[in-house]
Amino acid sequence: MLISIWSFLQALILWGAQLNEGAIEFLPVKNDITKAQFIKFDVGYYRKLNVLGKTEAPDSDAGYRTISEAEFINATTVIEPELGYGIGFKYAIKAPEKFVSVDLEIVGVHPKMINKKGKEVTTQSYRERLYFEDGIAGGTVLYWFSQPYEMVSGNWNFTIKNNDNVLFSQNFYVSEGSSKANP
Repeated sequence: MLISIWSFLQALILWGAQLNEGAIEFLPVKNDITKAQFIKFDVGYYRKLNVLGKTEAPDSDAGYRTISEAEFINATTVIEPELGYGIGFKYAIKAPEKFVSVDLEIVGVHPKMINKKGKEVTTQSYRERLYFEDGIAGGTVLYWFSQPYEMVSGNWNFTIKNNDNVLFSQNFYVSEGSSKANP
């Protein structure tokens, strides 16, 4: 399955794509990899499927990042939170083939939540190294609503950075009463 996804991304990048109502957006990367292209897609609402593992994320509320299989529910930036569901997007970076890897920092800023320890949390982040294959690297940024205290209404923002340079930023609005399943 992974090979077919990468093949799709390579075809998409190398041969172009018919943009379907803004479902795919091509953005230039403004950092050390200045000739790279950033592609975001499947921006919206997700359902958590199988948990595959965890990675260390000391600057997050939980102290780790959950790696999960996810089902894309629909394209939207306005959702009503529900336990076991999340918000996020998928992305790919097309860079000159000389690039082997890129170090990223993913930063989430959200309304104040009070965690189980009574601590106020408004920012969470983790670091990730992406490895390029044939000039392409990709990943997924997802925030899972796994605790009731995380389901706070307001503006949420996820930013991908490299060496303090913003590569991409995506906004969501989380609100009680908004329609999570309808765009």
